[in-house]
Amino acid sequence: MGYLAPEYAFSGVPTVKTDVNSFGVVVLEVASGRRPVDEERLVITDYVWDLWEKGMILEAADPKLMGHFNRMEMERTLIVGLSCAYPNCEKRPVMREAARMLKGESPIPVLPSKKPVLRIQSVLPEGCEEIMNFGGDIDGTPWSTPRTHFSKN
Repeated sequence: MGYLAPEYAFSGVPTVKTDVNSFGVVVLEVASGRRPVDEERLVITDYVWDLWEKGMILEAADPKLMGHFNRMEMERTLIVGLSCAYPNCEKRPVMREAARMLKGESPIPVLPSKKPVLRIQSVLPEGCEEIMNFGGDIDGTPWSTPRTHFSKN
């Protein structure tokens, strides 16, 4: 998915939180020295979430730094990146708050121990129902795309 927010990739409707997602991916790129999607098609957010789940988030730091960085600042940066690229767009911070968190002017969010699953329920004609799950644990906050965003073909 790279820079595309999951909800945008599904619905094609951009929002302010879509930009926050892209910013989060850039933050993770800068901190880790990795591309948004690597040669093995591993998405950077999945890579950092996996390390977070293992309690090893600092392992995501750019290896070119050879450990020469402030550990608290690196952890803050990676957590803010994950927060901005959070699967559920409603739980992402606004850009102003993300910038304040990066500067240390605002507390960083508490992330769940496991990556939440994003549940996307499309609005289909009556009698049909489809739910798509995208990675992680279900955090109980699905969202629906309004029926007006789909053609009536």
